[in-house]
Amino acid sequence: GLPVLLHRSVAFGQVGSHTIHDNHIQTAPRPCPATRHVPFRTHILADLESPHRHIQTPLRPCSTRHERRFQTHILANNPPVGGFCYAIYRILCSRATIPSFYQPLRVMMVFVILDRHEHINTNEMQARLRAAGTQDGQFAPEQITEFVDLMQVYEGAMYEISTKLEILDSEFQVRFSHDPIHHMERRLKSVNSILDKLRRRDLPITTRAMKDNLFDVAGIRVICNYRDDVYSVSNYLSAQSDIQVLRVKDYIKNPKQNGYRSLHVIYAVPVFLSSGAHYTPVEVQFRTIAMDYWASLEHALRYKTDLPDDRLVEHSQTLLDCARSLQNIEVQMQGIHRDINGAPQVENAPSA
Repeated sequence: GLPVLLHRSVAFGQVGSHTIHDNHIQTAPRPCPATRHVPFRTHILADLESPHRHIQTPLRPCSTRHERRFQTHILANNPPVGGFCYAIYRILCSRATIPSFYQPLRVMMVFVILDRHEHINTNEMQARLRAAGTQDGQFAPEQITEFVDLMQVYEGAMYEISTKLEILDSEFQVRFSHDPIHHMERRLKSVNSILDKLRRRDLPITTRAMKDNLFDVAGIRVICNYRDDVYSVSNYLSAQSDIQVLRVKDYIKNPKQNGYRSLHVIYAVPVFLSSGAHYTPVEVQFRTIAMDYWASLEHALRYKTDLPDDRLVEHSQTLLDCARSLQNIEVQMQGIHRDINGAPQVENAPSA
């Protein structure tokens, strides 16, 4: 009974069905009624090599890095259920053996991908588009169908890029004993966000305007450990033969006026459907852990607060000072990392 609870709760408080593909467990994005956290999924590598259910097999010990990732992402995003799961997880890790009937529970947190969107709901999307069409008088029935089909292609492109990044991270671990990617976040723009952006730019609300002018419908945020990792991963991804680099904005070497730092790259990746290959843009934001938590706080300050103007100005200046301090700290820590690790040292962003 106890291991089954871990198996069904390990995805950050989601309770639902699961599927297994090539030793890969993925939980269904069904939110837990006991929490208010935004539902997302995590990918878990499972060891299912033994076909015999009742053979006792040794439990592989968990490294500090894996435990740290487990704590960081489960406890931070769902403390009640996450804390319970982690306690069970440590108990299982302390056991010398475990029946292979429970092999799905021999989990090793290798890579974390947070999905900040629900899977495409065709009926809901069509209803929203019809409502927008009623307001603006521009959506024809065939446009609604085409929009839904296009969003499915964007989702496929997002998964293509994230899979390539997972493979690169695994290669770094094998070759250099170093994981350049701490975690990734994926999201598709909502229908309302897409329509609002088209209206702000005075563009027609059509799928053609969307394809020609919006390059961030599908987005991935790649959180790396060091600045070397940011440039290494982005360059290796850009060098792949089926990838096209459409646009590069390096806000690490050229920070924004408010102190924001990140590397933005828009890739075009082929999505293979029954009708052939469709090159589709995906915006990827590469940043370090420090850049990410700074950007999260700055975003909250700018868009999610009702502070008076004087306090807003004061906090904005403090954040700017923090950005400069974090940059200096990162340079120093990266110098130490270079001395103890043989991972590639890359100083420049990819070129478009």
